[in-house]
Amino acid sequence: MREALRGMLKENAACPKCNRKTRLKHVGIDTSDNGWKCNKYRCRKCNIEFVWAKPNNPWDLVPYLERIIGSMKTKLKEENVEESQKQEMQNMIEQVHVSLAKLKPAIEAFDLDFLEMEARDQDMNNIVNEFKMHLQIERTKMDAQDNFLYD
Repeated sequence: MREALRGMLKENAACPKCNRKTRLKHVGIDTSDNGWKCNKYRCRKCNIEFVWAKPNNPWDLVPYLERIIGSMKTKLKEENVEESQKQEMQNMIEQVHVSLAKLKPAIEAFDLDFLEMEARDQDMNNIVNEFKMHLQIERTKMDAQDNFLYD
């Protein structure tokens, strides 16, 4: 279930050399400088490998989007930005905030469900281990009685 959430993000990765999306092959996962897990691709046309800079899971996507918002806000403060660009950037920031507002609760709810499931699994393992110990004790008692009867 957790793997399904990790794989929900769809990327529009493109080769940095030829800008094609259709000739890419996913070859693995790499960790970026920021500690985010990102997909690694190989372009079959250019025969190069590259790491797509966008995280491939929701947990790393939240800090990534927050960093994007921060960089957009610093660009807005620059004086050489035109009004039309400022308006577009404001709209993009609002859209990213809306996406974050939806993403954060979903991740938190999923993490809570996952922790509850792990706790139930641990409880079940404890019950199974206790039952095994009980069966071993009973078996030892039965073996002792059988040995006593046949001696």
